[in-house]
Amino acid sequence: MAVSGRTPADHALRAAELRLATWTAAAVAGLTLVALGVRLYRLDGRSLWLDEILTSQPAHLGGPGDVILWSRVAINQMPFFYMFTWFFGHWGDSGVILRLPPVIFGTLLVPALYLLARDLFGVRAGIVAALLGAVLPFAVWYSQEARNYSLLMLMTTLQMWFAYRAVKSGRVADWLGLALFTILNLYTHYVALAATAAVALYVLIFVLAGALRGAPARAKLAVSGLIALAVAAAALIHWRPLLKEARDYALAHARGDRALMIGIALAVAVIGIVLATMLSRRSHRLRQLVGARRYRQVELAALAGSAVALAYLPWVPSLLVFLGRPDQSLGQIHVDHPAGLPELANTLGGLSLTGSLLIALGGGLVALGVWAFRGKAAESLLVLLWLAVPLAIFGYSAGRNLLAIDSRYLAFLVPAALTVIGLAVEALSAGAERLAAGMRRPKLSPPRVGAVAGVVVVALLLAQTLPALAASYGQPKNDYRATAQRIAAASPPGSIVISVGDYSDWTVICLKYYFRQLHSDVQVVDGPQVDRPVADALSSSHGMVWGVVIFPSTDQRALVESQGPETLDFVDATQVIYLLRPSDAQPSPITQALTLLRWELPLQPALAPSIAVIEATAAQ
Repeated sequence: MAVSGRTPADHALRAAELRLATWTAAAVAGLTLVALGVRLYRLDGRSLWLDEILTSQPAHLGGPGDVILWSRVAINQMPFFYMFTWFFGHWGDSGVILRLPPVIFGTLLVPALYLLARDLFGVRAGIVAALLGAVLPFAVWYSQEARNYSLLMLMTTLQMWFAYRAVKSGRVADWLGLALFTILNLYTHYVALAATAAVALYVLIFVLAGALRGAPARAKLAVSGLIALAVAAAALIHWRPLLKEARDYALAHARGDRALMIGIALAVAVIGIVLATMLSRRSHRLRQLVGARRYRQVELAALAGSAVALAYLPWVPSLLVFLGRPDQSLGQIHVDHPAGLPELANTLGGLSLTGSLLIALGGGLVALGVWAFRGKAAESLLVLLWLAVPLAIFGYSAGRNLLAIDSRYLAFLVPAALTVIGLAVEALSAGAERLAAGMRRPKLSPPRVGAVAGVVVVALLLAQTLPALAASYGQPKNDYRATAQRIAAASPPGSIVISVGDYSDWTVICLKYYFRQLHSDVQVVDGPQVDRPVADALSSSHGMVWGVVIFPSTDQRALVESQGPETLDFVDATQVIYLLRPSDAQPSPITQALTLLRWELPLQPALAPSIAVIEATAAQ
């Protein structure tokens, strides 16, 4: 007699499930370790580039409040990621320290991808998505970059996972998780607003569908009309000027005090909640309506949405500033001709979605459409909205130029793409199993056939991904480190670097960072900002004056490469940083500086005041 009413078959099934769970957990743990390994490998092999060096600035701030203020001033940055930079800054701001948080977030993306894809489409899809997340060149690259893109991928994945769980189970813990990770994602990057729009639409569709189940057809039609009207309004109304006017109106009545404006908004929200609570206590009919089980999801969704709105409210003024600066957002996409298929191919290549991965992605999208009508509507629609809504928003803002967008701004869509590829492998394996079962051959095991089919497809995907990953380690970044090392090694005491060109201020930021890392006393000066103290230092110095130009224009490149008073000493591997030294090393530093600035003056008239300051000092 079986114990507790269980048959031997039940025990065998339970044992098999435990073995599968154990092996699956071991596989995910192994993939997580692989992800950590490939992200730590050659972590400091490339120089930091401008954006990463800017990331070092919060490491020197006094606390979280300073980090928030720094993010506001930066206009296009959000503070959450830089809180980690500040915390790790207690151990320094070297390249390895700055890149450790992205390594951690990129590693955690692997189990997060597994959890999401498993819950949506099964264990096999979860393993495939986690495997690709561990070794995809795009994911590894941005896990080794001191920026917030690996955190953005992680937060978006968890946001989507909790959105699905909240819709399917309706547990309070899942709604709390959705609210928490939505808030954290919104404070990670501005593009998270697009992901949040997708989540909001997804939750709205399924929560209202549950609330209207069994309702009269007239009520369903009315709600559908309101949703359609809201979608049309979101697409057609120019929200930016409306939001700006609302903010200006609120600020005017708050006498310009933003804290007071936010406090009033919070007070209004609290008063609304209190009034709703009092009304529900006084109205028996309302209590019955609110207490109905089918409306519980609506209540939880409303509470989660309110929590997100209140948490983001303090950042709305900064958001409006950001939206008012197209040069800091999608408005910075500039192409010389209408973007087309070459730009699209380049963007997909930047995301590492080419060849067999792109084919699998296409197959997965087809499977999504089919499964949406075969009992997987909630699962399929989550991924479809995750992809479609942000692309629609970006397309509305940037038009065809969206095809030429920098791939890093689409980082939050990469987990969705990997989930779709996982679905493609699952669908192919399931199809192979059904085909084998239909052949009715005793020696042909359908599960084994499905497993072999999945392994073959994954092997094809890895045959493309792993060589691309290996090659990516050799891809350089703008090599400010090598430039600084060359200058420091060849410079006598008292040497100065004068940056010229259109991006001279960037040069100052980057070389100052690396000279500090090298403990070098070489000074870096922005060419148009030469003042009397700098001129005095040149006058009393016996060192060398170097010139640096980055991102030279065509005319500037021709000038740099021509014979003249300045000699091209070094060009970095990306052909972006040009290091110049005097052709004649005998003149004094003040003469070297004048020669450099006069040489650049025809292309950069803003250098004239600096020349005048140095000439006045030399004449004394």
